[in-house]
Amino acid sequence: MADSKVFLGCIPNHVEEDVLKEECEKQGTVKDFFYMQDKVGTDRGWAFVTYEDETEAAVAVAMFNGQQIFPGSARPLHCKFANEKLTKIENTVFEAPTKAVTPWQEFTTPEGKPYYFNSATKETRWEK
Repeated sequence: MADSKVFLGCIPNHVEEDVLKEECEKQGTVKDFFYMQDKVGTDRGWAFVTYEDETEAAVAVAMFNGQQIFPGSARPLHCKFANEKLTKIENTVFEAPTKAVTPWQEFTTPEGKPYYFNSATKETRWEK
């Protein structure tokens, strides 16, 4: 049953629960449906849908992920199996700092020995 549960995100706020559920039912038999709302009942833009089996869930992921199926959507839907782990990129809240700009460049001799050259001071340093 866990393999038949999908996460559906980037759902436009104007899409009502019954409309979303109806769209999900086009992909297979929906066993459980949860559309997240805030305290005042406004849709939060994501849902969990559990299908009859993994095949139906796979069809839903293929049909929904990256698609703009709702009129007025600003972004495509994000759909994946709910038990998938996040990739490093998806799990990162902030962008990683860019590599520091430095005047030092790494080179290698024809013999394979690394050395460093500072383009600002014209200094060369060999690795010990």
